[in-house]
Amino acid sequence: NLRSAKGATTKDSPELFYRDDAEREAGMEMEHESGVSELLIDQTEVADVVLLNKVDQVENDRTIDEIKDVVQLLNPKAKVIQTQFGRVGDIKSVLGAFGGLGAADAGTVDDHKDAVAAAKAAKTHERDGESSAHDLSHSHEQRIANSNEVTSVTHDHSHSHDHSAAEHNDVCNEPNCTDPTHDHSHSHEHEVCDDPSSTDHTHDHSHDHHASFLDSIGTFVYSARRPFHPNRLSQLIAHLPVSRGIPKTGQEDRDQQLDISDDAKKYLGKLLRSKGFVWLADSNVAANYWAHAGASFEMQCLGSWWATLPREQWPVEATAAILSDFDNPDFNDKMDLNASVGDRRQELVLIGSGMGDASVQKVLGDTLDRCLLTDEEWDAYKSCANDEEKLNATFGNPIRARIVSY
Repeated sequence: NLRSAKGATTKDSPELFYRDDAEREAGMEMEHESGVSELLIDQTEVADVVLLNKVDQVENDRTIDEIKDVVQLLNPKAKVIQTQFGRVGDIKSVLGAFGGLGAADAGTVDDHKDAVAAAKAAKTHERDGESSAHDLSHSHEQRIANSNEVTSVTHDHSHSHDHSAAEHNDVCNEPNCTDPTHDHSHSHEHEVCDDPSSTDHTHDHSHDHHASFLDSIGTFVYSARRPFHPNRLSQLIAHLPVSRGIPKTGQEDRDQQLDISDDAKKYLGKLLRSKGFVWLADSNVAANYWAHAGASFEMQCLGSWWATLPREQWPVEATAAILSDFDNPDFNDKMDLNASVGDRRQELVLIGSGMGDASVQKVLGDTLDRCLLTDEEWDAYKSCANDEEKLNATFGNPIRARIVSY
Protein backbone atom coordinates (compact mmCIF):
# COMPACT_ATOMS: atom_id res chain seq x y z
CA ASN A 1 0.00 0.00 0.00
CA LEU A 2 1.00 3.60 -0.47
CA ARG A 3 1.30 5.57 2.69
CA SER A 4 2.05 9.12 3.72
CA ALA A 5 1.79 11.11 6.92
CA LYS A 6 0.62 14.10 4.95
CA GLY A 7 -2.30 14.98 2.71
CA ALA A 8 -0.28 17.04 0.27
CA THR A 9 -0.27 16.55 -3.48
CA THR A 10 3.53 16.46 -3.47
CA LYS A 11 4.69 12.89 -2.87
CA ASP A 12 7.34 12.50 -0.17
CA SER A 13 9.20 9.63 -1.78
CA PRO A 14 10.63 7.86 1.29
CA GLU A 15 7.10 7.56 2.69
CA LEU A 16 5.54 6.23 -0.50
CA PHE A 17 5.47 2.56 0.47
CA TYR A 18 5.08 0.06 3.23
CA ARG A 19 8.65 -1.17 3.18
CA ASP A 20 8.00 -4.62 4.63
CA ASP A 21 5.21 -6.86 5.91
CA ALA A 22 5.62 -5.70 9.51
CA GLU A 23 5.17 -2.07 8.49
CA ARG A 24 2.17 -3.05 6.33
CA GLU A 25 0.46 -4.77 9.27
CA ALA A 26 1.25 -1.90 11.62
CA GLY A 27 -0.25 0.58 9.17
CA MET A 28 -3.49 -1.27 8.46
CA GLU A 29 -5.22 0.00 11.60
CA MET A 30 -4.35 3.57 10.71
CA GLU A 31 -5.50 3.00 7.12
CA HIS A 32 -8.85 1.67 8.33
CA GLU A 33 -9.56 5.00 9.97
CA SER A 34 -7.83 7.51 7.71
CA GLY A 35 -7.93 6.21 4.14
CA VAL A 36 -4.54 7.83 3.50
CA SER A 37 -3.50 5.18 0.97
CA GLU A 38 -6.50 5.61 -1.28
CA LEU A 39 -6.21 9.41 -1.05
CA LEU A 40 -2.57 9.26 -2.12
CA ILE A 41 -3.38 6.89 -4.98
CA ASP A 42 -6.35 9.00 -6.07
CA GLN A 43 -4.20 12.14 -6.07
CA THR A 44 -1.56 10.41 -8.16
CA GLU A 45 -4.07 9.12 -10.72
CA VAL A 46 -5.68 12.50 -11.36
CA ALA A 47 -2.49 14.56 -11.39
CA ASP A 48 -1.01 16.12 -14.50
CA VAL A 49 2.29 16.62 -12.68
CA VAL A 50 3.65 14.56 -9.77
CA LEU A 51 6.48 15.96 -7.67
CA LEU A 52 8.62 13.32 -5.97
CA ASN A 53 9.92 15.28 -3.03
CA LYS A 54 12.79 14.52 -0.62
CA VAL A 55 14.64 12.48 -3.23
CA ASP A 56 17.84 13.32 -1.34
CA GLN A 57 16.59 11.04 1.46
CA VAL A 58 15.98 8.04 -0.80
CA GLU A 59 18.57 5.30 -0.46
CA ASN A 60 19.74 5.18 -4.09
CA ASP A 61 18.93 6.06 -7.70
CA ARG A 62 17.54 2.59 -8.30
CA THR A 63 14.87 3.12 -5.64
CA ILE A 64 13.96 6.49 -7.14
CA ASP A 65 13.54 4.85 -10.55
CA GLU A 66 11.31 2.18 -9.03
CA ILE A 67 9.15 4.80 -7.29
CA LYS A 68 8.81 6.63 -10.62
CA ASP A 69 7.78 3.32 -12.21
CA VAL A 70 4.96 2.91 -9.67
CA VAL A 71 3.75 6.47 -10.27
CA GLN A 72 3.76 5.87 -14.04
CA LEU A 73 1.81 2.64 -13.56
CA LEU A 74 -0.82 4.53 -11.59
CA ASN A 75 -0.85 7.44 -14.02
CA PRO A 76 0.80 6.76 -17.42
CA LYS A 77 0.30 10.34 -18.64
CA ALA A 78 1.65 12.23 -15.64
CA LYS A 79 4.84 14.26 -15.80
CA VAL A 80 7.10 13.15 -12.93
CA ILE A 81 9.57 15.67 -11.48
CA GLN A 82 12.11 14.97 -8.73
CA THR A 83 12.51 17.69 -6.09
CA GLN A 84 14.24 18.56 -2.85
CA PHE A 85 12.48 20.87 -0.38
CA GLY A 86 9.65 21.07 -2.94
CA ARG A 87 11.71 23.31 -5.22
CA VAL A 88 10.99 23.25 -8.96
CA GLY A 89 13.53 24.75 -11.37
CA ASP A 90 11.00 26.07 -13.89
CA ILE A 91 7.53 26.87 -12.57
CA LYS A 92 6.18 26.56 -16.13
CA SER A 93 6.90 22.83 -15.97
CA VAL A 94 4.17 22.62 -13.31
CA LEU A 95 1.67 25.41 -13.98
CA GLY A 96 -0.31 24.96 -17.20
CA ALA A 97 2.00 22.17 -18.29
CA PHE A 98 -0.73 20.45 -20.30
CA GLY A 99 -2.36 23.54 -21.75
CA GLY A 100 -5.77 22.77 -20.27
CA LEU A 101 -5.87 19.28 -21.81
CA GLY A 102 -4.85 17.29 -18.76
CA ALA A 103 -6.61 15.13 -16.20
CA ALA A 104 -9.56 17.49 -15.88
CA ASP A 105 -10.78 16.38 -19.31
CA ALA A 106 -10.47 12.67 -18.55
CA GLY A 107 -13.00 10.34 -16.91
CA THR A 108 -13.07 6.80 -15.58
CA VAL A 109 -13.33 5.22 -19.04
CA ASP A 110 -10.48 7.34 -20.43
CA ASP A 111 -8.28 6.54 -17.45
CA HIS A 112 -9.05 2.85 -17.79
CA LYS A 113 -8.14 2.80 -21.48
CA ASP A 114 -4.88 4.61 -20.70
CA ALA A 115 -4.04 2.07 -17.98
CA VAL A 116 -4.77 -0.92 -20.23
CA ALA A 117 -2.81 0.59 -23.13
CA ALA A 118 0.16 1.36 -20.88
CA ALA A 119 0.12 -2.15 -19.43
CA LYS A 120 0.01 -3.79 -22.84
CA ALA A 121 2.76 -1.53 -24.18
CA ALA A 122 5.14 -2.10 -21.27
CA LYS A 123 8.01 -4.49 -21.85
CA THR A 124 8.94 -7.23 -19.46
CA HIS A 125 12.45 -6.80 -18.08
CA GLU A 126 14.07 -9.72 -16.30
CA ARG A 127 16.64 -9.19 -13.54
CA ASP A 128 19.38 -10.61 -15.75
CA GLY A 129 18.80 -7.78 -18.21
CA GLU A 130 17.18 -9.92 -20.89
CA SER A 131 13.75 -8.88 -22.10
CA SER A 132 11.08 -11.50 -22.50
CA ALA A 133 7.35 -11.69 -22.97
CA HIS A 134 5.23 -14.40 -21.42
CA ASP A 135 2.08 -15.72 -23.06
CA LEU A 136 -0.16 -16.71 -20.19
CA SER A 137 -3.37 -17.07 -22.15
CA HIS A 138 -5.31 -19.92 -20.61
CA SER A 139 -6.91 -22.73 -22.52
CA HIS A 140 -10.23 -23.53 -20.89
CA GLU A 141 -12.24 -26.69 -21.02
CA GLN A 142 -15.15 -24.25 -21.17
CA ARG A 143 -13.62 -22.66 -24.29
CA ILE A 144 -13.85 -19.19 -22.84
CA ALA A 145 -12.36 -16.38 -24.88
CA ASN A 146 -9.85 -15.24 -22.34
CA SER A 147 -6.43 -13.61 -22.34
CA ASN A 148 -4.03 -12.47 -19.66
CA GLU A 149 -1.64 -9.71 -20.61
CA VAL A 150 1.67 -9.86 -18.78
CA THR A 151 3.67 -6.74 -18.14
CA SER A 152 6.27 -5.66 -15.67
CA VAL A 153 8.34 -2.62 -14.88
CA THR A 154 10.95 -4.49 -12.88
CA HIS A 155 13.91 -2.73 -14.50
CA ASP A 156 17.42 -3.82 -13.73
CA HIS A 157 19.19 -0.69 -12.52
CA SER A 158 21.88 -2.58 -10.62
CA HIS A 159 25.50 -1.58 -10.96
CA SER A 160 28.13 -4.22 -11.47
CA HIS A 161 31.13 -4.21 -9.13
CA ASP A 162 32.69 -7.40 -10.46
CA HIS A 163 36.33 -6.48 -10.93
CA SER A 164 37.64 -9.83 -12.08
CA ALA A 165 41.19 -10.98 -12.69
CA ALA A 166 40.58 -10.50 -16.40
CA GLU A 167 40.51 -6.77 -15.75
CA HIS A 168 43.15 -6.57 -13.01
CA ASN A 169 46.16 -8.43 -11.75
CA ASP A 170 45.52 -11.15 -9.17
CA VAL A 171 44.02 -9.73 -6.01
CA CYS A 172 46.55 -9.22 -3.26
CA ASN A 173 45.34 -10.66 0.03
CA GLU A 174 48.17 -9.25 2.15
CA PRO A 175 46.56 -6.58 4.36
CA ASN A 176 49.88 -4.79 5.03
CA CYS A 177 50.92 -4.58 1.37
CA THR A 178 51.45 -1.06 0.03
CA ASP A 179 52.48 -1.95 -3.53
CA PRO A 180 50.22 0.23 -5.76
CA THR A 181 50.52 -2.24 -8.63
CA HIS A 182 48.68 -4.87 -6.61
CA ASP A 183 44.91 -5.15 -6.69
CA HIS A 184 43.58 -4.50 -3.20
CA SER A 185 39.92 -4.36 -4.19
CA HIS A 186 37.51 -5.87 -1.73
CA SER A 187 34.87 -8.38 -2.65
CA HIS A 188 31.40 -7.33 -1.60
CA GLU A 189 29.86 -10.73 -2.07
CA HIS A 190 29.66 -11.60 1.63
CA GLU A 191 27.21 -14.14 2.92
CA VAL A 192 24.30 -12.42 4.60
CA CYS A 193 23.98 -13.16 8.31
CA ASP A 194 20.40 -14.02 9.22
CA ASP A 195 20.95 -13.91 12.97
CA PRO A 196 19.33 -10.67 14.20
CA SER A 197 21.15 -10.92 17.52
CA SER A 198 24.62 -11.17 15.97
CA THR A 199 26.96 -8.25 16.69
CA ASP A 200 29.91 -9.52 14.66
CA HIS A 201 30.86 -6.56 12.43
CA THR A 202 32.40 -8.94 9.88
CA HIS A 203 28.98 -10.36 9.13
CA ASP A 204 26.75 -8.82 6.50
CA HIS A 205 23.68 -7.51 8.31
CA SER A 206 22.44 -5.37 5.43
CA HIS A 207 18.70 -5.17 4.93
CA ASP A 208 17.01 -4.30 1.66
CA HIS A 209 13.80 -2.76 2.96
CA HIS A 210 12.38 -2.23 -0.51
CA ALA A 211 13.33 -5.50 -2.18
CA SER A 212 10.24 -7.42 -1.13
CA PHE A 213 7.94 -4.76 -2.55
CA LEU A 214 9.61 -2.51 -5.08
CA ASP A 215 11.75 -5.06 -6.89
CA SER A 216 8.77 -6.75 -8.50
CA ILE A 217 6.21 -4.02 -9.07
CA GLY A 218 4.31 -4.86 -12.24
CA THR A 219 0.97 -4.77 -14.00
CA PHE A 220 -1.32 -7.58 -15.06
CA VAL A 221 -4.36 -7.21 -17.31
CA TYR A 222 -6.92 -9.98 -16.90
CA SER A 223 -9.53 -10.29 -19.67
CA ALA A 224 -12.47 -12.61 -20.30
CA ARG A 225 -15.77 -12.60 -22.23
CA ARG A 226 -18.01 -14.47 -19.82
CA PRO A 227 -19.76 -13.20 -16.64
CA PHE A 228 -18.42 -13.64 -13.15
CA HIS A 229 -20.61 -15.50 -10.69
CA PRO A 230 -21.18 -12.78 -8.05
CA ASN A 231 -20.87 -15.13 -5.08
CA ARG A 232 -17.58 -16.62 -6.15
CA LEU A 233 -16.17 -13.22 -7.07
CA SER A 234 -17.16 -11.81 -3.67
CA GLN A 235 -15.06 -14.53 -2.02
CA LEU A 236 -12.05 -13.47 -4.08
CA ILE A 237 -12.59 -9.79 -3.23
CA ALA A 238 -12.52 -10.73 0.46
CA HIS A 239 -8.81 -11.49 0.08
CA LEU A 240 -7.85 -8.06 -1.22
CA PRO A 241 -5.73 -5.98 1.21
CA VAL A 242 -8.72 -3.82 2.13
CA SER A 243 -10.62 -3.02 5.30
CA ARG A 244 -13.52 -1.08 3.76
CA GLY A 245 -16.07 -2.21 1.18
CA ILE A 246 -15.59 -5.96 1.49
CA PRO A 247 -18.83 -7.72 0.42
CA LYS A 248 -20.34 -10.25 2.79
CA THR A 249 -21.40 -13.73 1.68
CA GLY A 250 -24.33 -15.50 3.35
CA GLN A 251 -24.92 -19.09 4.40
CA GLU A 252 -26.80 -19.74 1.18
CA ASP A 253 -23.53 -19.41 -0.71
CA ARG A 254 -22.01 -22.66 0.53
CA ASP A 255 -22.64 -24.41 -2.78
CA GLN A 256 -20.67 -21.66 -4.53
CA GLN A 257 -17.44 -21.96 -2.59
CA LEU A 258 -14.44 -20.64 -4.51
CA ASP A 259 -11.36 -22.85 -4.61
CA ILE A 260 -8.66 -20.32 -3.79
CA SER A 261 -5.12 -21.38 -2.96
CA ASP A 262 -2.85 -19.95 -0.28
CA ASP A 263 -0.62 -18.58 -3.05
CA ALA A 264 -3.56 -16.74 -4.62
CA LYS A 265 -4.48 -15.24 -1.25
CA LYS A 266 -0.87 -14.10 -0.76
CA TYR A 267 -0.65 -12.50 -4.21
CA LEU A 268 -4.01 -10.75 -3.85
CA GLY A 269 -2.78 -9.33 -0.57
CA LYS A 270 0.12 -7.62 -2.36
CA LEU A 271 -2.05 -5.58 -4.73
CA LEU A 272 -1.45 -1.86 -4.58
CA ARG A 273 -4.23 -0.89 -6.98
CA SER A 274 -6.77 -2.80 -9.05
CA LYS A 275 -9.49 -1.49 -11.31
CA GLY A 276 -11.47 -2.28 -14.41
CA PHE A 277 -14.71 -3.34 -16.05
CA VAL A 278 -16.64 -6.24 -14.57
CA TRP A 279 -19.53 -8.24 -16.03
CA LEU A 280 -21.61 -9.80 -13.24
CA ALA A 281 -24.10 -12.55 -13.96
CA ASP A 282 -27.01 -10.94 -12.12
CA SER A 283 -27.48 -8.46 -15.00
CA ASN A 284 -27.10 -8.46 -18.76
CA VAL A 285 -27.31 -4.67 -18.79
CA ALA A 286 -25.21 -3.19 -15.96
CA ALA A 287 -21.64 -2.18 -16.78
CA ASN A 288 -19.82 -2.45 -13.46
CA TYR A 289 -16.44 -1.04 -12.54
CA TRP A 290 -14.11 -2.56 -9.94
CA ALA A 291 -12.34 0.18 -7.95
CA HIS A 292 -9.75 -0.80 -5.33
CA ALA A 293 -7.20 1.64 -3.94
CA GLY A 294 -5.30 1.34 -0.70
CA ALA A 295 -7.52 -0.08 2.02
CA SER A 296 -10.81 0.50 0.17
CA PHE A 297 -12.83 -1.44 -2.38
CA GLU A 298 -15.94 -0.34 -4.23
CA MET A 299 -17.97 -1.76 -7.08
CA GLN A 300 -19.45 0.99 -9.21
CA CYS A 301 -22.19 0.84 -11.82
CA LEU A 302 -21.25 3.18 -14.66
CA GLY A 303 -24.50 2.61 -16.58
CA SER A 304 -25.35 0.15 -19.35
CA TRP A 305 -23.12 -1.74 -21.73
CA TRP A 306 -23.12 -0.08 -25.17
CA ALA A 307 -24.31 -3.39 -26.61
CA THR A 308 -27.69 -2.86 -24.95
CA LEU A 309 -28.29 0.38 -26.86
CA PRO A 310 -29.29 0.74 -30.53
CA ARG A 311 -26.42 1.98 -32.71
CA GLU A 312 -28.28 5.19 -33.55
CA GLN A 313 -28.08 6.18 -29.88
CA TRP A 314 -24.31 6.04 -29.83
CA PRO A 315 -22.39 9.34 -30.11
CA VAL A 316 -21.10 9.40 -33.69
CA GLU A 317 -17.71 10.81 -32.74
CA ALA A 318 -17.14 7.95 -30.25
CA THR A 319 -18.28 5.02 -32.41
CA ALA A 320 -14.78 3.80 -33.26
CA ALA A 321 -13.68 3.93 -29.62
CA ILE A 322 -16.83 2.09 -28.52
CA LEU A 323 -16.39 -0.67 -31.10
CA SER A 324 -12.79 -1.19 -30.00
CA ASP A 325 -14.18 -2.81 -26.84
CA PHE A 326 -16.47 -5.20 -28.74
CA ASP A 327 -15.65 -8.84 -29.44
CA ASN A 328 -17.14 -8.52 -32.92
CA PRO A 329 -16.65 -5.33 -34.99
CA ASP A 330 -19.73 -6.27 -37.05
CA PHE A 331 -21.92 -6.36 -33.94
CA ASN A 332 -25.55 -5.35 -34.20
CA ASP A 333 -28.19 -5.30 -31.49
CA LYS A 334 -30.09 -8.17 -33.13
CA MET A 335 -27.29 -10.66 -32.38
CA ASP A 336 -27.73 -13.14 -29.54
CA LEU A 337 -25.03 -13.94 -27.00
CA ASN A 338 -23.83 -16.96 -28.98
CA ALA A 339 -22.84 -14.66 -31.85
CA SER A 340 -21.44 -11.78 -29.80
CA VAL A 341 -21.46 -10.46 -26.24
CA GLY A 342 -20.69 -6.95 -27.50
CA ASP A 343 -18.61 -4.87 -25.11
CA ARG A 344 -19.55 -6.97 -22.08
CA ARG A 345 -16.29 -8.14 -20.58
CA GLN A 346 -13.92 -8.63 -17.68
CA GLU A 347 -10.98 -6.26 -18.04
CA LEU A 348 -9.10 -5.85 -14.79
CA VAL A 349 -5.82 -4.00 -14.37
CA LEU A 350 -3.92 -5.37 -11.36
CA ILE A 351 -0.96 -3.34 -10.08
CA GLY A 352 1.29 -4.50 -7.30
CA SER A 353 4.20 -6.54 -6.05
CA GLY A 354 4.87 -9.59 -8.20
CA MET A 355 2.24 -8.81 -10.83
CA GLY A 356 4.87 -8.99 -13.57
CA ASP A 357 5.89 -12.52 -12.60
CA ALA A 358 4.66 -15.33 -14.84
CA SER A 359 3.89 -17.73 -12.01
CA VAL A 360 1.94 -15.08 -10.08
CA GLN A 361 -0.12 -14.24 -13.14
CA LYS A 362 -0.84 -17.90 -13.77
CA VAL A 363 -2.15 -18.38 -10.23
CA LEU A 364 -4.29 -15.22 -10.24
CA GLY A 365 -5.52 -15.85 -13.79
CA ASP A 366 -6.64 -19.38 -12.91
CA THR A 367 -8.34 -18.13 -9.73
CA LEU A 368 -10.25 -15.42 -11.59
CA ASP A 369 -11.21 -18.01 -14.22
CA ARG A 370 -12.87 -20.07 -11.50
CA CYS A 371 -15.07 -17.07 -10.70
CA LEU A 372 -16.48 -17.16 -14.25
CA LEU A 373 -19.71 -19.00 -15.00
CA THR A 374 -19.33 -22.68 -15.77
CA ASP A 375 -20.76 -24.05 -19.02
CA GLU A 376 -23.94 -25.09 -17.22
CA GLU A 377 -24.29 -21.69 -15.55
CA TRP A 378 -23.55 -19.92 -18.84
CA ASP A 379 -26.37 -21.83 -20.56
CA ALA A 380 -28.70 -20.85 -17.71
CA TYR A 381 -27.61 -17.22 -18.08
CA LYS A 382 -28.27 -17.14 -21.82
CA SER A 383 -31.70 -18.71 -21.37
CA CYS A 384 -32.91 -15.72 -19.33
CA ALA A 385 -30.55 -12.97 -20.50
CA ASN A 386 -33.45 -10.68 -21.41
CA ASP A 387 -35.14 -11.08 -18.00
CA GLU A 388 -33.25 -9.01 -15.42
CA GLU A 389 -35.43 -10.20 -12.53
CA LYS A 390 -34.79 -13.84 -13.34
CA LEU A 391 -31.07 -13.23 -13.72
CA ASN A 392 -30.99 -11.56 -10.33
CA ALA A 393 -32.92 -14.44 -8.77
CA THR A 394 -30.68 -17.05 -10.41
CA PHE A 395 -27.38 -15.35 -9.64
CA GLY A 396 -27.86 -13.55 -6.34
CA ASN A 397 -25.37 -10.74 -5.89
CA PRO A 398 -23.89 -9.89 -2.45
CA ILE A 399 -21.75 -7.16 -4.01
CA ARG A 400 -23.50 -3.83 -3.75
CA ALA A 401 -22.65 -1.35 -6.52
CA ARG A 402 -22.80 2.41 -6.24
CA ILE A 403 -24.37 4.08 -9.25
CA VAL A 404 -21.94 6.60 -10.72
CA SER A 405 -22.69 9.13 -13.45
CA TYR A 406 -20.27 11.34 -15.37
